[in-house]
Amino acid sequence: MAKAFFKTGDTKRIKQAICEAEDRTGCEIAAVIAESSGRYDRAEDVFGVLFSAVILTCLWLGLPMLDNTSSGAWASQDVAVLNLPLILLIMIGGFALGAFLATMFPTLKTVFIARQEMAEEVAKSAESCFYTSGLRHAKHGAGVLIYLSRFEHMVQVIGDDVTSEYLTDKDWQDIRDALIAGIKQRQPANGFIDAIAILSNKLEGVFLADFKDED
Repeated sequence: MAKAFFKTGDTKRIKQAICEAEDRTGCEIAAVIAESSGRYDRAEDVFGVLFSAVILTCLWLGLPMLDNTSSGAWASQDVAVLNLPLILLIMIGGFALGAFLATMFPTLKTVFIARQEMAEEVAKSAESCFYTSGLRHAKHGAGVLIYLSRFEHMVQVIGDDVTSEYLTDKDWQDIRDALIAGIKQRQPANGFIDAIAILSNKLEGVFLADFKDED
């Protein structure tokens, strides 16, 4: 995922920026890129239902409703081409195919996902990543996660309690804005590096004394 998102050497540049920032601040920093923060099953189901309805409508309009081509004495009654069993089969198959396509091509389900739902999933996933990455247990609580979720086009920056004491809401927003600006310019690596640089400038030397005391 990261290889497809970054150019050659970009990952190395970001890791170097993180190492330099950690040396300057004494804060542990992690940069994470997620393809998607939520499963959004309901949106896939909605697309499947609509896809099924479209297929059924096209067949309904494109096929003759009655089959009276039979010959012989027993051909006195017309037979519907789209009978109930066939309609049910088309609906089930269309739904399954539509849901599968929405899974394989997530853009198809975007229109059926509320922005608020995306924001909640990104926040939940970023928080989970923060805890599982070990940043929650960083020295002195000095840990920061810079989290980008590609499908939702959203960014979260999370810090632990101690780190948050030194950063204002505007500081957190500046870090997010730097990353978003880089992405809009199609330079995501530069966005991460700029965000890390802002964080480093805000926390420069804050935790170094404590780190040295324990070494």
